[in-house]
Amino acid sequence: MGKGSRFTSARFAALALLPLLAASLGMSAPGAAAASTTKYYFHGSSQDDVNRTGTLPGATTATATFNTTAPTGTSDATQTGTDPVANESVGSNPFMPYWQSTNATGVFNGTFHFDWWWTSNNPEVAAGIQDQVDIGVYADGNLISDDANGQPAVVTVDLNPGIGGTPAENTADVPVNGAAVHTLVIQVRGHFSDTSTSDTVHYDSTSAPSSFTAPTPAPLPPTVESSAPCTTLCFSPPVALPQSDYTGSTSATCYSTCGEPSLAVSPVDGTLYVSTPRTILVCCNSQASPVWKSGDNGATWSAPIFPSGAENATTGGDTEMAVDKRGTLYEGELWLGSDSIYISPDKGNSWSWSPASHDVGADREWFAYAPAEDALYGFYDGFKGLMVVKAPLTTPLGSSTAQFFPIERVAVPECAAGLAVNCPSLPADSVGGTPILDGTVSPGRPSVSPVDGTVYFPFPYQVPGQGIGIASTSDGGQSFSYSYVKGAGGGNLGDTGNDFPVSAVDSAGRLYIAWVEKKDDGFAVYLASSGDKGATWTTPVEVSKGISRTALFPNIVAGTAGQVAVSWYGTSVLGDPNTVPASTQWTVYVSETADATDASPTFQNGIVQSNFHTGVICTMGANCTGNTRELLDFFDMKLDRQGNLGVVYTRDLNAGTQIAYARQSGGCILAQPCSPGVVPEAPAAGGLVLGGAFIAAVTVPLVRRRRKRGMPQALPA
Repeated sequence: MGKGSRFTSARFAALALLPLLAASLGMSAPGAAAASTTKYYFHGSSQDDVNRTGTLPGATTATATFNTTAPTGTSDATQTGTDPVANESVGSNPFMPYWQSTNATGVFNGTFHFDWWWTSNNPEVAAGIQDQVDIGVYADGNLISDDANGQPAVVTVDLNPGIGGTPAENTADVPVNGAAVHTLVIQVRGHFSDTSTSDTVHYDSTSAPSSFTAPTPAPLPPTVESSAPCTTLCFSPPVALPQSDYTGSTSATCYSTCGEPSLAVSPVDGTLYVSTPRTILVCCNSQASPVWKSGDNGATWSAPIFPSGAENATTGGDTEMAVDKRGTLYEGELWLGSDSIYISPDKGNSWSWSPASHDVGADREWFAYAPAEDALYGFYDGFKGLMVVKAPLTTPLGSSTAQFFPIERVAVPECAAGLAVNCPSLPADSVGGTPILDGTVSPGRPSVSPVDGTVYFPFPYQVPGQGIGIASTSDGGQSFSYSYVKGAGGGNLGDTGNDFPVSAVDSAGRLYIAWVEKKDDGFAVYLASSGDKGATWTTPVEVSKGISRTALFPNIVAGTAGQVAVSWYGTSVLGDPNTVPASTQWTVYVSETADATDASPTFQNGIVQSNFHTGVICTMGANCTGNTRELLDFFDMKLDRQGNLGVVYTRDLNAGTQIAYARQSGGCILAQPCSPGVVPEAPAAGGLVLGGAFIAAVTVPLVRRRRKRGMPQALPA
């Protein structure tokens, strides 16, 4: 658990003041008279007394339900507990576990009315000291209940006790700010005042007072699927990529889990390509890592395509993809010694390849295609530091130049690599204006300016207040300039390296950087931008604030001037992704804004898939144990040729994983001035045009790392 959490494991033996809920919901907009009211009820069973474990907001073992069915009086769900801890102050630590419900969908807006009954033999309570309950209402993992100021909050309510075994009715009105949801979670946690001997909470119970009456339930409100067309940031139902499943112990496609999907888009005809790494198995790996393609905006996908058929010992590592302005596809594939590269001029029907495209010692390579130069750039971690390679595709060899990347430079040197410089004291510093890294830093996703062709290469930097560095080149990789995001990072190892910083450039040439930063209260996604190539920066904005309490694996896409989208994996559980409870549920989030340059941008939030993963997401590379790293180290998001967002990610599937793709189905189209509505389907001619500049697909995925990266330690429990 993170700092500031009120949960404590010592409370598992103590009193649980948890709910009997029979909730009614006004369906009108805030401030308007309710046109109709639907009565909702919380139903429990005796099994819930066993299953009440987990963390806010979702234990997967709960059997409680929340729906319009009136209580039958046939179940007897109560909680009776004894508090062994004396002199506990009110509100200091709510008892866990809790009762919760997840069975409701619709458009919720108004006030929840809660009813439950409580009996107490606690002498302190009889003397007038009241216990409390905390009530939270969640829509797809986001807290939507309000405090007195209209801000998302868990509402705390004093209880009116029933003394001497006679239950007393308790009620509470909890404002809800309104949300169209697929999954609604109602959660009630109890905490106590002083020593308690025996308290009981009843709900849907034979022991509830006879005064408990239930009106005839009204129909459920319309679900998201059957309501009016989406006017917020929405996504189509995810589509599984064929043969991407990994169920327990086998996968003919990837050998182990298919993960870390890279996404590329052809500017010629809009073909989508996805690649994932195939485990290195020299004994039996006769094919390169798989590629999938789609010619209908991700609605359907091909079977996996394997670029090489001959026995090849240099296959199976991190993959990365790019497509040039002729539609030629490039797939890079890490094998520690270097990167193999596969090149297809005909959508994967035929391939040429090279087993080693650049210097040895490679780890986590990214690609960035520069259409004005007609050059393919790579950015990887080598023995000498963070390296930039370049293949000019204008040579007589054409696309085959990428087989050996003739230009290679050290963009950001590493002190630990034995450089012939007088390395300063670490954490990182610079020599002669060039930043020196301590050898534990990964490269971030690069980007290319459509205005002047400047190429930007971000990386985590361990200097307080400038924890994200950017190496940039405006002369084709011959030299580099350096800038740092002002206000990023506190200077600690790994506080901005979770996992990779990402960059994008809009049609006006403005540079955007997003990263996940460790704070005392969790991990959050931040966004900053620069209109002068990094000389000055906007104040970092916490994009994930109010959406998730823990965030991981950011992506960023820029469109017309000031329009940006950021995606990440998020959960409402506060803590370190490596140590969160096994019941933690994760969601794929996307936020977009049309005013990213403002001091306080307005974001439109969307959900690609709720609860796509449960449990830990390990970011420790080869040091991860069990199945905690089954999602690997990143996912990907791009604009398709119509300017719609496409997200490809790894999700849980029974005892294994699966690659899924979802396309934006409503909200602002980043390739044009923001006007929320239905996304266009007609292909644009000749590629995506933003602000008069031709933008080809720039690919930037990440993949499993073989060297341990510097990562923050777990937050205190």
